[in-house]
Amino acid sequence: MRPLKQVHVTYTIACLRTGIFVDNVFKETHDKEVEYSCNQLASRVIEDILPWASDDVVLRFMEALWKDIRPLLSDPFASHVLQKLIEIASTRVKVAGFLLNNLEEYVWDIYANHVIRTTLECLAGLPRGSTDTRSKNNIASTTDLQPKTEVSKIHKTLLAEFSERLSAWPQLPELVHNNLTSGLLQALLLSLKAVSQKSTRELVRKLLDDSFTVTRSRRDDEDDKKLSSTTKTELLPVFGSESSTRLLEAVLSVASPKLFTQIYARCFINHLLVLSKDPLANHCVQRLFDHCKEKVEFEAMYDELGEHFGSILESRHTGVLVSVAQACHRLGAKQGSLQQHLMKALHCWEPPQQQLLFVPLLVRLVTMETFKQNKDSPLFVQLHGSLILQSMLHFKKPIKVVASILSMSSSDLRDVLSNPKGCHVTDVFMSSEYIGEKSRDKLIHTLKGNFVKMACSKHGSRSLDAVWKATNLKQKMMIVEELSSKESILNSDQFGSHFARIAGVSLYKHKKEDWKEAQAKHINKKLLFADIIGTVGKSD
Repeated sequence: MRPLKQVHVTYTIACLRTGIFVDNVFKETHDKEVEYSCNQLASRVIEDILPWASDDVVLRFMEALWKDIRPLLSDPFASHVLQKLIEIASTRVKVAGFLLNNLEEYVWDIYANHVIRTTLECLAGLPRGSTDTRSKNNIASTTDLQPKTEVSKIHKTLLAEFSERLSAWPQLPELVHNNLTSGLLQALLLSLKAVSQKSTRELVRKLLDDSFTVTRSRRDDEDDKKLSSTTKTELLPVFGSESSTRLLEAVLSVASPKLFTQIYARCFINHLLVLSKDPLANHCVQRLFDHCKEKVEFEAMYDELGEHFGSILESRHTGVLVSVAQACHRLGAKQGSLQQHLMKALHCWEPPQQQLLFVPLLVRLVTMETFKQNKDSPLFVQLHGSLILQSMLHFKKPIKVVASILSMSSSDLRDVLSNPKGCHVTDVFMSSEYIGEKSRDKLIHTLKGNFVKMACSKHGSRSLDAVWKATNLKQKMMIVEELSSKESILNSDQFGSHFARIAGVSLYKHKKEDWKEAQAKHINKKLLFADIIGTVGKSD
């Protein structure tokens, strides 16, 4: 039997066994669908294997659970089975209609609330859980959600009705300031954005007019206990709790340009510094900069904060500075101002020679004075400092930043580029169209004598790989010459041996001309497609 055919047969048998197993399990659930769905262990098994169930089984479970759907929506185990059924069943409209008609009863229930969220996602054709803004995996992607399939008119209508029903509630401000119901509103906003700009605009306007900018009566609830003194005394009610600020972040991500401007004008303008230093509100400021699309609008925001970067640095809410730097890169504005204001905040703007310490201070996010006091301490790269640096390396004139990097000692530069939070700086330095070949060559020469140590570390080898991909034949020879003298050390290390294979260290050591020919072919191939893949940087 040929190997490929054997693999095919094995795969087929596995599939048959899976089908037989699933069928056998569901045969045992006849007339016990509700009982097993309410059992902690059995419900997990049912939830996991439902995607492989036949249509008859899915329909049987839907009909059985539908008879007792009211209590099951609030059941800690059956509610998850319902969510899975809604995700895969063609009869989900039936459940959506029931939930819509009984919305007031179920939005406050922790289990039923999540069933409603799943229903909204399914109506919008979105993957289950994709509107959960608390998930780290979803933070960057929730603003670009697209339906998996074409959304029917009836589903769009149902989504709009959910929005209209919630918007008409006199208790809408309470929904905003409750963690559970705020999460539901976030799911609704992101689901609406995927299918209906009109409904999204209407809900955003309603939240802005009736909740975000209207003072609410004080309640001694759990959310109010989380208020900062700053928020209590000076800011709008939307900045008063974690639940409401998370909702505002979602609103900023779905707002049209016109509504975005209104939100900025009514909630943020002339308060950006206070908001940036607030434990809760600073995240909203980050989203404000992240979603700003108008250059003039961004410049006004920047001017309100630029002279106060030092104060923001002291508050340790440096995510704001990351968002500002990324907006400078994205919109091509205030790039020179950002570099100057950051240097002033780190106390290295004057005298001019101190500007060479800009990058060492930035990656640590400490002032000159603190740096000097802790000069002998081990390097600690701050994530936000690294992200700001990466953005600035994309600027049109990163001269001062590049000069600061190239003035670092060989060991300090090696340590930064071998750090988990600093290694991505190498990617940008070697690929930015505004950093020339001469600067890249200087970086490689600065690292000379450290290639073996970098190759034998997890993140250092990652940086070295980024350098290798961007180098010419002469530069590659300099690197591999150093590596070849320590081939045994490289081969005895997990990461070193991997990079030794990439660089062809063994071939270089024993057949140098063959190595040169192989590398030259590879480089010429890259140059041939340089216009397409954009890998050739500008010359200095």
